[in-house]
Amino acid sequence: NATKLRLQGFEQLKWQRRKAWQQFRSRLKEAYHKMELWSTSLKRIGGNFGMGIVAYFLFIKWLMFLNISLFLIMFSFISLPTIFLTPEANNCTSNETFSIACCSETYLNSSDEVNSIVDIVQGGGLLERTLLFYGTYTNEIYGKNGEQTYYNLPLAYICTTIVFFL
Repeated sequence: NATKLRLQGFEQLKWQRRKAWQQFRSRLKEAYHKMELWSTSLKRIGGNFGMGIVAYFLFIKWLMFLNISLFLIMFSFISLPTIFLTPEANNCTSNETFSIACCSETYLNSSDEVNSIVDIVQGGGLLERTLLFYGTYTNEIYGKNGEQTYYNLPLAYICTTIVFFL
């Protein structure tokens, strides 16, 4: 407090702001360390088994957060637009069985019991019709009916992949 008594005017205001900022930063660091995921468990593991094991668990923790962030990016820019903005359905007739859209629809509609077990093991069958399967996403530009809102899904794939590498 001797420093506080010697400072006057603007210098004292600067000193008070600097002290308030230092207090804020220390409280923020303390709150971050209290909220850090698995910190006490990692300290206990480090005390019992060494820092090499803790480094392994920290790497797994980093991979988990990386996976969650990649999921959020992919879900928000690829899956959500696919759910809300659906392209127009192609109506296939028996005369057009050789078109690409009709061939795909015929493949998805034809299933038998013999191949169902193999399809589940290989990730096909019912999984091919869900958003978990990459083949479900089309290369079309989505839009809502009657609105001028469009979403370019192929461009979204490229942009999200670039964001992954940043």
